[in-house]
Amino acid sequence: GDLQPVPAGTEGELLVLGDGLALGYLGSEPDGARFLEIAGPGGQRALAYRTGDRVIERPDGAFEFLGRLDDQVKIDGFRIEPGECEAVVTATTGVERCRVVCRRDPAGRLRLIAYVVGGEAALTSARERAAAQLPRHLVPHSWVRMEALPITANGKLDVDQLPLPWASQDAQALPVGSQALAAVLRCWAEILGETPTRLDQGLFETGARSLDAMRLQTKLEQACGLELEPTFVFEFVTVRRQSDELEARGARFEGALHVHERRPGQST
Repeated sequence: GDLQPVPAGTEGELLVLGDGLALGYLGSEPDGARFLEIAGPGGQRALAYRTGDRVIERPDGAFEFLGRLDDQVKIDGFRIEPGECEAVVTATTGVERCRVVCRRDPAGRLRLIAYVVGGEAALTSARERAAAQLPRHLVPHSWVRMEALPITANGKLDVDQLPLPWASQDAQALPVGSQALAAVLRCWAEILGETPTRLDQGLFETGARSLDAMRLQTKLEQACGLELEPTFVFEFVTVRRQSDELEARGARFEGALHVHERRPGQST
């Protein structure tokens, strides 16, 4: 806390300095929050960057990461500050409060969840604003509209009481009007770890990655008894479009698995 070196084996914040260090964030001067001057190893003043990482130095000289000093998280290789997303959402007309947290979904993946206090129209506007102004990795994967955020006895936000978006989802909550739609919903739920909340939501809007798309392709082929072109899940990106297309192709959904046609004399 005093920007002084700590003994090996003692927890401290990792600072980075040296000739390869940047001079500051693009378009702004060092403000002392991240980039600051400290006494270097030789006693001379040196520019340092506060990483916000809590570490200890092990006996072999390596640093062991213990966690963060702030709310920053790392998802799919991107370091993410939930506060950046909160600022954009809170600036939306009709949004009273917003909190963005990181949680693991049923499939074990880290996901950003935005809890928004406001009306349905405000929630829709917030989603559109976030998609337009934030880089893709900062856009929340799930959105939850709340009447109010839970507060502790001390008047602070009770993060543990925020409801998980997938905990209350039920596949029957969506209007399932065909075997195709039910089958596609089931495939999406198995891949994503949660049932989609909207039939017209794009696969990658859910936070799915390319590997998830490939796994979904395999699941759909097994469910419908057809061999699909490799671009199927990229061309037909929503639950509704996939189910409509599979129905139009005469897909079978009662436990059907695709079996490749074998040539005469070829063993099964």
